[in-house]
Amino acid sequence: MAGDSSAQDLRGTGLVSFGDLDDNDTVSLSVVGNNDMVWSGGALSPELAAQLLGGFSIPATVNAAAPGSTSWSYAVDNVDLDFLAAGETITFSYTVTATDSQGATAEQVVSFTLIGSNDAPTLSVVDAAPLVEAIDGDRQALVSGGVIGYVDADVNNTVSIGFESNNDIVWSKQGGAPVAPLPEALRNLLVSGFDTGVVDAASSGQLAWTYRVPEANLDFLNQGDTITFSYTLTIVDSDGAASTEVITMTIVGTNDAPVVDVANMDQKWLMGKPYQLDFSPLFSDADAAISGEKLTFSVSNLPRGLVYNPLTGVISGTPLVSGVFKVTLLATDMSGARVARDYQLEIVAPSVSNAVPAPAPFVPPAPPANDVTVVGNTFTPLPSGLVTATGGSAVIEGAGFIGTSSLGGGLGGGSGLGGAGIGGGLGGGVGSGLGGGAGAAEVGTPPVANEVVLVARDNALVVQSENPNGSTTLRASVDVNVSAAGDVVFDGAQRDAFNAVSLNVLGIERTSPGQLNIRIADTSPAASSAVYTATLGSGEALPSWITIDPAQGLVSIDNPPAGQKALVLRVQAVGADGQVRVLEMTLDLEEMGVTTPEAEAAEPLAGFVPLREQLASELAANDQYGERVLAFLQSS
Repeated sequence: MAGDSSAQDLRGTGLVSFGDLDDNDTVSLSVVGNNDMVWSGGALSPELAAQLLGGFSIPATVNAAAPGSTSWSYAVDNVDLDFLAAGETITFSYTVTATDSQGATAEQVVSFTLIGSNDAPTLSVVDAAPLVEAIDGDRQALVSGGVIGYVDADVNNTVSIGFESNNDIVWSKQGGAPVAPLPEALRNLLVSGFDTGVVDAASSGQLAWTYRVPEANLDFLNQGDTITFSYTLTIVDSDGAASTEVITMTIVGTNDAPVVDVANMDQKWLMGKPYQLDFSPLFSDADAAISGEKLTFSVSNLPRGLVYNPLTGVISGTPLVSGVFKVTLLATDMSGARVARDYQLEIVAPSVSNAVPAPAPFVPPAPPANDVTVVGNTFTPLPSGLVTATGGSAVIEGAGFIGTSSLGGGLGGGSGLGGAGIGGGLGGGVGSGLGGGAGAAEVGTPPVANEVVLVARDNALVVQSENPNGSTTLRASVDVNVSAAGDVVFDGAQRDAFNAVSLNVLGIERTSPGQLNIRIADTSPAASSAVYTATLGSGEALPSWITIDPAQGLVSIDNPPAGQKALVLRVQAVGADGQVRVLEMTLDLEEMGVTTPEAEAAEPLAGFVPLREQLASELAANDQYGERVLAFLQSS
């Protein structure tokens, strides 16, 4: 019974011959089963025995002339004989009887034998449900299991089942593209977890399989990554027939959120000092970059002057404002998971002394040629102090001194915008020279301790000083430039000065002839709580034709008096933190077209000189003063 005999059709035919010596006798045939059916491998079911026995027949033969013959046939449809093992048999027989007309009989036995063949055993197995990477999968236990079904139709056979790895482990991205070979240790660990098997088991049944790995690091898997590997199961029966099935294991990756080092990284940094920080090493993600993981970063609440470059991952720049900033660093992975941390960045103004060093010993140069005529000194020694030809103390016009209508304090301790003055007057010699003084608004005052110049350009100066109460004062001084077209323009240095004090000039607008509005915006973090005040550059109160909105910082100039061509305006903003920020603007009203036609020239406001002119005057006065003093001394 080779092949699939689970629904076999059995067919057979033959011939029955009969005769009688009595010429005139007739013969009748009949057939009966002998009930001798035997299966060499065991007992048949009554249903199968009856089905097999019912297959034999001969045509009806009654009073047939002798000698004669007739055919026999055997036909059974859809009979299951798969249970017969190789060499097993089923035997059964029938007795055919011939009876003549005189009642004499003769019998003949017809025997049938069904011979079994070997059927290969079969396996049935369902792939395991996927194993999923745990949220914290660096030491994950992997456990799974299932059942293998097996059948050998040859019921008297035994079977043995075993397995072997197909060495086909693959790490793939979501979508199926291979990523890279796994480390050998991990590969061997994962493959080693499968187990099953049986020897000489009954022909049909079920066998359990298990998969168990106690600790595997799967954190590197990205969302949707898979690791697949398979085993071949083999079943062999006792007659050597075999078949195979494949069982596949799948491990599926999940997203791991990025993590960040929370070690303290607070910093204190000097304002004006270049700053650079690559913070990306603080962040990490267990998911492998090789399979597509990537972190993107963002930074918030940086002090002005610092920027974050997402292409390089570096914070850099030069901080322009002081204060304490809570900087937030945020990392986001490709699946949207994120982690953030803060650090405190304290920007402090450099604390340096601007004390003027002692001057070097003075060596008089030779007098300029043709500048003076040397004469004998017949006068008594000069009294201390400054004298005129008549012995008075009035200022000598044109003798190297600058009157109150130009630089205010002049040489005798005057500070000038951005300088400490040209000396201490006649009795003090050339003196301290240009330094880092208090600016035009503090003409005639000595340098302030712990004061530092942050920006120094031709038309812009920024100075920071520390007040006795611990707060700081930031002061920016700028010349307001008017283009040939009559527009107010600010260059890069002036805008740097605005940024340093967080006071920005949004616009200067002439609303009508003789009227000017200056819009000032506070761009500091405490802008909403700032209070604005203003004075002239000399510190004097504003005249009636200049007003300031203390909440909005809007300065209005309305019809300045005749002859008022320029002024220095000082706007001060005090924040809730006590920090004082000062913006000084040198305004040329004539250039801006808001002067009133002169009826009688008004006396210029004391102390006003444009920034460039102050510096030039200081230098020129220094040169003239030195030459004249030397000439005078040599003539004595």
